[in-house]
Formats: sequence, structure tokens, C-alpha cells
Amino acid sequence: MIKLDTDIAKLIYEKITSKDITFSIVIPTYKRPRYLKRTIESAICQKNVHSSYEIIIVNNDHSECVENIEIKNIVVKFSKFVPDIRYYENTINVGQYGNWFLGICLARGTWICMCHDDDLMSSYTLSC
Repeated sequence: MIKLDTDIAKLIYEKITSKDITFSIVIPTYKRPRYLKRTIESAICQKNVHSSYEIIIVNNDHSECVENIEIKNIVVKFSKFVPDIRYYENTINVGQYGNWFLGICLARGTWICMCHDDDLMSSYTLSC
């Protein structure tokens, strides 16, 4: 059994502009940049949100594979459209539920919205 510690998740990229975050959108992923791109797009396109929110992507892999390089590029590209975004890579594979847990532990928001890398958020998820 692996003891989950947030030190497992290494911060790769971060853009933070807000101190008080109301919502954290946690997106766990594992080598699926094509799906992740659409998920981040849906997280960015929230309507009627009058509170600050962050997007946290936690990749359950840290290898230098093509998929992870593409994921890093996607995160940097989308950082232009969202004030707060962080991207982590786990130093060890902690499994699906472990990756979810790490994302929740890394969240700064009062409220957490879990959105898996193959899910799409409604434009009104956070406003609801």
C-alpha cells in the first residue's frame, strides 16, 4: 500500500493570479491529451460565474512520452485563457483513485468539482 502524500505530485506548470479561490476544477488524467484538451475547454467556458476558480490537472505519469509532452503544451496554451491553472505529474503511478485523491488534496477552493479527462462540463456547472 502506498501512503499518499502530496509530495508525490510534482508541480510542472503554474499560473496563479487569485488568492481566494471559490471553486477548484480537478482534472485527473493519464496519457490522454486528445480528451484532456476538450475537458479543459469545457472548464474554461463557464458562464455566469461570479467567483474565482482554478483548474488543476494531475497526470498520473511523469515519463517523457509523446502524450505527456502534448499535455504540457495544452496546459500552457490554455493558461492564456484562465487566470489560475496548475499542472502536476505524479512521480509514481498511484492508481486511479489515488490520482483523484491527490487532485482533491491539491485544491485551494472552498468547493471542488471533479471532472475526469474524458468528461465535458456544462457551461453552467459552476454557476449552478
